[in-house]
Amino acid sequence: MLKELYDLIKKYFRKMNIPIFNYIFILEIILIIYLPNKKFNLFYWNNIDIGNILYHIGQIFYGSLSIWIIFLPILIACILAVCVNENWLSFLNSNSEYIDGTTHGFSLVRAVKRLMKLSWIFIHQGWIIYVAIIFAIGKRAYIYSVLFHPVVDEYEFSLLYWLFMTANGFYTIWTIFYATGAYVIQTDYVRKEINVKEIRYLIIDQSNEYLFVKDQMLTTPVFYLVQSQINGLNLKYKIIDFSKKFEEIKYEYEAKVRDAKNAES
Repeated sequence: MLKELYDLIKKYFRKMNIPIFNYIFILEIILIIYLPNKKFNLFYWNNIDIGNILYHIGQIFYGSLSIWIIFLPILIACILAVCVNENWLSFLNSNSEYIDGTTHGFSLVRAVKRLMKLSWIFIHQGWIIYVAIIFAIGKRAYIYSVLFHPVVDEYEFSLLYWLFMTANGFYTIWTIFYATGAYVIQTDYVRKEINVKEIRYLIIDQSNEYLFVKDQMLTTPVFYLVQSQINGLNLKYKIIDFSKKFEEIKYEYEAKVRDAKNAES
């Protein structure tokens, strides 16, 4: 009975597709409120207090320095975004193709996105890891005190801690809400028509009315078995089958071509 319940809950959470850090954050909120104040240190190893070292490093980053870590990348990202719009630094947007089939380059848009993502990693994943370290070394009383009963010297920490908790709280609520309505469906390409003359399509092979086509614009290429058909004065290209696996469509294509040749003879 318990195993069935566990499997049901596990299947439900997998289907919800909520990131693991959000579950950890919810658990941390519960522990902040209800965990008893007991002295322990899970990171004390070989007479070295690793937990205390990590705790003090975390205090440096999630103290007054945290404002700079959060907002400096955002400020730089905003400046770069303006430069992109005004084309002040357009000369940085460049790329070069190499004989190994790769293209190397620099994009200001990518730089802006990555700087913004870096700030969010610090606010979200980094903060949750820091709080987990606080619990692991038995300092639950400290974070509870800073959040709910700060002394005069802890007002700055209290404000910053509430900033991180609020940001993660809103994000977790949004993630759960989004997960309740999110869905993923397989787009059905079968019996649809495409224009194989478009630049995104590469004709790998063609024989009679059958074409072996690759959609090379997708992140993961898709291969099509296509049949050309005359519809009035127009030539249509109908997809018979598709797959992300090259060999599957190649086998079907060769079979269709072979059958067509046998029918002619």
